[in-house]
Amino acid sequence: MKSYDVGGTSLSLALYKDVTNSKELLNLMHAGTLEPEVAFLNASLIPDLVFNYSGSKHITESLKRCGISETTTYVLAAQFASPDETSL
Repeated sequence: MKSYDVGGTSLSLALYKDVTNSKELLNLMHAGTLEPEVAFLNASLIPDLVFNYSGSKHITESLKRCGISETTTYVLAAQFASPDETSL
């Protein structure tokens, strides 16, 4: 896990490979019941993020393209947290 200071807020990133419970993670994320609250990205698509998050795209569509699916095995977990919150 790596943590970075971004304007007084902490960004924590963790990379996982050989993930076998993507379907469960996706369901928890959609339900809003993850603790701590994190975003899961398909790590194999990271080089494409700049294009997919461009201003001409809808954020929902971008998340569908870059977020995990039920079969994703290479996952980047990201969390923004204020200094008083627990990170990944």
